[in-house]
Amino acid sequence: MDLEGNKEVLALRACAEESKEGWLGLLHDLRTRGATQIDLIVTGGHGGLLAALTELFAATPRPTGQSWRTFLCNHGGEIWACDFLQVTDLFFHSLFAFFIIELQSRKVIHVRVTRSPTDVWTAQQLREATPPRANAICERFLGSVRRECLDHMLILSEKQLHRVLRAYIEYFNRARPHQGIHQQVPERTVTSVVSDQLADRIISVPILGGLHHEYRRVA
Repeated sequence: MDLEGNKEVLALRACAEESKEGWLGLLHDLRTRGATQIDLIVTGGHGGLLAALTELFAATPRPTGQSWRTFLCNHGGEIWACDFLQVTDLFFHSLFAFFIIELQSRKVIHVRVTRSPTDVWTAQQLREATPPRANAICERFLGSVRRECLDHMLILSEKQLHRVLRAYIEYFNRARPHQGIHQQVPERTVTSVVSDQLADRIISVPILGGLHHEYRRVA
């Protein structure tokens, strides 16, 4: 699938069993269509597939270049992560929340909710930003959404879920420290007036009915 949501079947082969020989036939078909190497494959542990990949593609020379870690350090500000979070409402119907997060700052910049996450709907969300994906960051964020927000809520409707998520994201971006960015917050507030911090008071602002609190300094 490309970023426009288009899917293409590159090869298809019917086999009696998932043996090495069967997978070799499929991989040979891919090579005849121009595939020179396979960088990532998702499998349920099929030994035949792994053996066929080793035999057919292991000797393929790979281009040298910067590591993934170096790439992220150089381009983290331009890379976004995205993922779905499935939520079950009070009537046991499924809702799907779609998030996009800026990798470097951990700022959540996009959220939408739908009951039907079709290819067309998902492609439209990607068109709004056309981000590359780095889903390890987004998957950790989805865990935070569940533990810190949705596990404490009874969701009745799509509109309510969207309202709850918007409130949590505002807290997540503006008030919640993040270990991955040295205990900073993604959306830092810049104060134009220098205050006497020793004389200022700290107030607590409830978030989501007191589930979380944002602490602010006031004169």
